[in-house]
Amino acid sequence: MSELEKAKGILKQLQGKGYANDRSQESYKKRAKRIEKELNDLEKSSNKKEIQNNESFAKLPRGLTFMIGNFKITT
Repeated sequence: MSELEKAKGILKQLQGKGYANDRSQESYKKRAKRIEKELNDLEKSSNKKEIQNNESFAKLPRGLTFMIGNFKITT
């Protein structure tokens, strides 16, 4: 019996008992939690940057007009 056939046999036994599926579901759940945490961290940092930008924009002198791209902004 080759190594490949042995591995397939073991995998088939594990799948029959549900171990392989449980393990893949567990790793999927861990990965999903990690990705969700990273997304939350990114959202927090982008919100923080947006607040900082808004605060710095509010500190500009009144009546100032400037162009950003095709947009004319007057403070």
